[in-house]
Formats: sequence, C-alpha cells, structure tokens
Amino acid sequence: MRKNVLVIFSLIFLAAFILVACTVGRDKEEAKEYFAYYLNVDDDDIGAVSVGKTDPGGKGMLDLLSENPKRRKNLKVVMGNTVSLNSCEIAGGQALLDFDASYMNLSKAQEVLFRASVVRSLCQCADVDFVSFTVDGVPAVDSKGEPLGMMNDDTFIYNVGNEINAYSRTVLTLYFANATGNALVPVETDVVYSTNTSRETLVIQKLIEGPPGSSGTGLLPTLPSSTKLISISVKDGICYVSLDSEAAMSPNNISEETALYSIVNSLTQVPGIVKVQLSINGDVDRNFRDKLPLNTLYERNADIIEETP
Repeated sequence: MRKNVLVIFSLIFLAAFILVACTVGRDKEEAKEYFAYYLNVDDDDIGAVSVGKTDPGGKGMLDLLSENPKRRKNLKVVMGNTVSLNSCEIAGGQALLDFDASYMNLSKAQEVLFRASVVRSLCQCADVDFVSFTVDGVPAVDSKGEPLGMMNDDTFIYNVGNEINAYSRTVLTLYFANATGNALVPVETDVVYSTNTSRETLVIQKLIEGPPGSSGTGLLPTLPSSTKLISISVKDGICYVSLDSEAAMSPNNISEETALYSIVNSLTQVPGIVKVQLSINGDVDRNFRDKLPLNTLYERNADIIEETP
C-alpha cells in the first residue's frame, strides 16, 4: 500500500514539474522585447535601442528617453535635450504629456520625429494605448495648426511584420482632387516612416488615406479609403503598381483623368520614377474606370494641375 502511495505522489510531482517547465518555456518563447526610440544627433532619423524583455511601464519608458542610450553614440536623449517634460499623467490607457514652451521652437522635421519617438516608445507599454501632447496646458497642434489629438503607434507608418530599428522623415508631394474633381492640387506633407518601407509604397498609402487635415481644405481623395495595394516595384525608371478592384471605383465623382494622374503625378515625384504602369489586380488588359487603357505607360501630366492664384 505504501509503495502505491509513493508511486502516486511521484507521478503527481512529475506531472507538476512538467507543467511548470512547459509554462516557463512558453513564457520565454512569448517574452516581448521592448525598445526605446531615440533621436539621432542630426535630428533627421530615429533609432531603436533594446531595453530588455520587462515592460518598463509608461513612466519608466520616459525615464529611459531622458538618458543617453548606451553604446549608441549616434543617438541622443529625447526628453530634456531641447524639450522638457512638465508633467505626465497615465490613466485608463492614455498618457497625457505636458511639455514646456520649448516644444514650439522645434522645426517641422524635429517636431514630427520627436512625436514619433515618444509615441512609438510609450505605446509598447501595457499601461499606454494612446498618447496626447499639451504645451503648458494647451493642446498641441501640428505644423498646419491641426490638433494632434490622441496618437498611437499606428499614427506613424511602419511595417508591423518587421523588426523596426530605424525611422526616417521625408516630405512628400501628393496630388489630390480639387473641389470639383476635375483637376489636381499639390499638397506637401511631412511623413515619418520605417526605413523598411519604400518611398513609392509610402506615396500610395498616403493617397489612400486621403488629403491630410482635409476638413476645410476643399480637397477630395482620389482613391476609395478601402483600396488595397497589392504590389509595387520600380525598374528602369518605371513604377509598376497594382491595386485591387476598389481603385476602379470613383469617390466623389472624381474624373478618370484626375484619379489616374493623382497616382502618376505623385509617384513621379519620387526620385528615379519617370513613368507609371498601373494595373488592377495585376490586369493591364482593361481600362481604368472604363476609359483610360492600363496597357500604357503614363508620365507626369502638368496640364491637369490646377493653377494657383
């Protein structure tokens, strides 16, 4: 009898040991690595530095951003360098950061990169879903005077499927439709993006998003917001871009020429792109919105750009 009891207890102990071992192994496999995103010394890029696999929390991450990153001489502190943090409140998944007036002295490029650095760093933490900025208690605005509102890591373009080690900033010239939909208007927009993302991909993504700060601008999107980019590549100065069938739909009664040249004119602003070959689901043996043939290489069209007064 005693022998049977010992066997039973041995089996229970063995089962418990295996369960604990499996749990520990699974936890190690699922452990998340956290990164602090610092500005580089030239204020034109962002670099990621691993801070381990323990969540530092929102306030802990801010402390890290206030320190010089170790072993990365090309990066510098974010907080307390040119901008100082007055206060930080974190509650209900929202981090409200109040900065001093020096925030207003940041250049357009510095301000965008600063936001990307702070927001991307904080939103990894379990206690932060969104980040809001104020300056001496007043809601912060972007370079166009638009309120920043609540930001998260989706506010800044990056590839979710890749490990993000660096960001960069660029100014894109995008073409959107005028109020009547029969001409294009150029719009310059600052974008912070992962260096894993090509400039041509960035252009299409931003066209699908529509005009920045569109409220009150009178500009119209030229592609439905549900449009999906299937593929894009550049060879010998030609950009081959394939969109899904949503791109064939016409939002706001935009003319075929306006929609097509919104894509062409925006892409040909990217260095190295001279012509554009557009396809729908990879098919070029059809017309774009029943009128413009897709088996044609299109070049920039200056005649469709609305003249500014």
